[in-house]
Amino acid sequence: MMYPLALALLLSGAAPQDTAAGTPAPAGYPIDRWVPLDGVAIVVNSDPVTQRALERVLVERMAEEKVSTFEEQQMLIDQAVQDQVEALLMRQAGEDLGFAQEVVDAHISSQIEDRKEESGGIHDLANQLRQDAQTREQLSKNLERDLYEVSFKSRVMGYGGSQERSGQDRYVRPGVIGRQYRHIRRTGLAVDALVPVGATAATYELQVLLLTPESHGSLEAAQRRAITAREALTRGVAEWEDLLGEYGDLPDMGRVQPLRIEDIRLNFDPGNNALVQFVMEGREDLFSPVLPFPRVNPVTGERRTVAYALYKLVSRRAAQIPDYGDPGVQKYLRRYLEIQADEVRMDTALDELMRSAYIWHTGSEEKQAALDARQAELEREIEEARRRNAEYLRQAKQRQDQEPEAEEQAPPPTEEGPASPGPPGIPQGVRPGGP
Repeated sequence: MMYPLALALLLSGAAPQDTAAGTPAPAGYPIDRWVPLDGVAIVVNSDPVTQRALERVLVERMAEEKVSTFEEQQMLIDQAVQDQVEALLMRQAGEDLGFAQEVVDAHISSQIEDRKEESGGIHDLANQLRQDAQTREQLSKNLERDLYEVSFKSRVMGYGGSQERSGQDRYVRPGVIGRQYRHIRRTGLAVDALVPVGATAATYELQVLLLTPESHGSLEAAQRRAITAREALTRGVAEWEDLLGEYGDLPDMGRVQPLRIEDIRLNFDPGNNALVQFVMEGREDLFSPVLPFPRVNPVTGERRTVAYALYKLVSRRAAQIPDYGDPGVQKYLRRYLEIQADEVRMDTALDELMRSAYIWHTGSEEKQAALDARQAELEREIEEARRRNAEYLRQAKQRQDQEPEAEEQAPPPTEEGPASPGPPGIPQGVRPGGP
């Protein structure tokens, strides 16, 4: 667990500075250093989020999730910052809908009265707020924020609002529902939509020959060893179990518990669906190509190759999907499609808000610089690939232009026949069909 002071230091991103004379230093810190007690952690347009407010969010999330490494801790911070940015953007967009202040005040008063009754009275509500380190003013601000967020989401998703009708069409047509059902039966994906009516997803049990740089000296050496192992398996000069025992870096002979195709795509696939395609082919007598083994950032989805692997499909259990006409199937498919459409609408609306907003948070300059550097490197690689392709095409065209000249310089055939041997069974120098 990260202590609040250490968390504030991490969020500040600044090195300790000299303290003013006479200012007492916190216990355990050098007397010539000072520690900021609070500051601005996020700015969205004109609205700030203080470090202490963000710290409260992080402490709550760390109490719910296990965080054991600095990388996981940083992912948690990044996600919390992203959530705070989106919450501020939605609140600001909700304010722009133009609610009258008396309507907002009436909503807040009604919500506070409801909470007072649920808590058992004004004193019990005050005790509850004290336990949550919250004041009545903060509660009112949170209720106002929730009102604006809900109003914005309702407008975006097409539920309508108090001011005008929504322009979103939420009707899901029967043909779309039928097409989604056929897609589920054909691919086995999105079976979760039909779990309430008895569907179960297909599962696949894999055996993984994992080769890590820690065991083989470097990432490149691990890749070379994986390629050598794959060639040995192809030629039949090596056994799969022997390679697992000699080179594999996973326990239990590389066996992985049965996984759904979504789990394989998220945690094992290198990002190009190569492993997903291999698994869905269902061939238990083949081995996969050598594939990068990724470490996935759950916040950004970014994949970084940390090892190389070969896969073998040990067994699979087919998906169980009810018939289209069974009770509840079309209802749950319609609900699934509505949720998918709502997520797309929200992502689109938030992207538009972010593009037109001023957003700053601690470390945003460094992250933007890293993104710019990565984009520049990608553009450099693309330009280099284009240059190589152009050189290849130039050389190919040059060879093509030289071929007619070579044909013109070749000696003409003689009356005795071609200089090279003729077709099988015909003596050299004798024309077919005659002496």
